Amino acid sequence: MTTFEQKRLERIEKARIREQQETEEFLNSVNILRKYDSIPSVGIVKEIDKCYLDYHVVKYPNCLKYELMMKRKEHPFNIYYTKEYYDFDKIPAKYQTAFKELEQHFHTGQ
Repeated sequence: MTTFEQKRLERIEKARIREQQETEEFLNSVNILRKYDSIPSVGIVKEIDKCYLDYHVVKYPNCLKYELMMKRKEHPFNIYYTKEYYDFDKIPAKYQTAFKELEQHFHTGQ
């Protein structure tokens, strides 16, 4: 085996290990509340049967912005659907409870 082939195999192995670590980090962050202080916001990734749902609420001075992202389980780093809402009443009913829980973190100051 030439040095070029050996280095190429090493790079491939390092890339595989890095991808595996990133996937493990993502899976460890599922169902864990994330808070961001730079822009007041909270988010959580929940797992359902077919995909991961990433709920995110951002607090602006005059309104709240609700973001919903869907990621397939086969490729959790690729977003295949995203939608932003500025009016809570326009959010589909099946997603409102999760957004309501996140919104409570702004009202309680937790």
